[in-house]
Amino acid sequence: MASSSSSAPDLTVADEDVLECGVCFLPLKPPIFQCARGHVLCSPCSDKLRDAGKCHLCGVAMPGGYQRCHAMERVVDSVRTPCPRAPYGCEARPLYHALQDHVLASCAHAPCHCPAAAAAGEPAACGFKGSIPALLDHVGGAHGWPCTTARYGAPSCSVHLRDGFNFFVSHSHNVDEHGRRYLYLFNVVRHGFCRAASVIRVCPRVPAVKRVKLVLSFSYPKKREGMNETLVNDQFFHEQRIEFRVACSDLSDGLPDSYQLIVSKYLLRDDDDDMVVVVKQIFSSV
Repeated sequence: MASSSSSAPDLTVADEDVLECGVCFLPLKPPIFQCARGHVLCSPCSDKLRDAGKCHLCGVAMPGGYQRCHAMERVVDSVRTPCPRAPYGCEARPLYHALQDHVLASCAHAPCHCPAAAAAGEPAACGFKGSIPALLDHVGGAHGWPCTTARYGAPSCSVHLRDGFNFFVSHSHNVDEHGRRYLYLFNVVRHGFCRAASVIRVCPRVPAVKRVKLVLSFSYPKKREGMNETLVNDQFFHEQRIEFRVACSDLSDGLPDSYQLIVSKYLLRDDDDDMVVVVKQIFSSV
């Protein structure tokens, strides 16, 4: 932990208990109260113990109740600590008493999990978790799963989907996000007469996540028995298009159990062919 002063050296708090309420053991934050002997507690606990007439710890009589401790308030308003997600890229140093609020409400660097074994409903054989860039390096290096990166500025991108996990990286075109990358996981599963693909956006769990829609387009000439050449015309041409809001997940809860795109196997030339899908990303404010 360090002082909030940029000119002061880093200071270590040997006992974090001194920064916590002696009753509820939560981090102290202003207003802070104390007894005549200096035992401190938070404002909610002070209100609850007001009628006791004595200190909760030492028992000293307090006819006037607990008194404000401005010195301790200055201390807790100067103690900062690294975010516990610093290994995943967070550089914030919130106040010690505001750390929980930072982690739950504003930190965008929660780790994302490797999806290995999640599709089978088993405990993940791979326990990797990390930032989005680290996860991308991991899925390619450790598992060899394909990843397609859209060309920056392109309105859409063709993605060759194999059976299993496929990753797709796109960019934001919004000026305020400066080309931020978006990571999507396509999971392709074969069923008796079709291939089905689920799509999820891989991102940390934070309340303020920009809503994104995807448009998936699949088109292919139908395969007709006895035909040696492809007939591409209105009679034999097939096209599917679906637009939907993408769910977000850090993959800690596994994979979705629903599919956004289902394609009949008779629309593919060969059982071993990749399924080619055109992906378009749309940002929405609602």
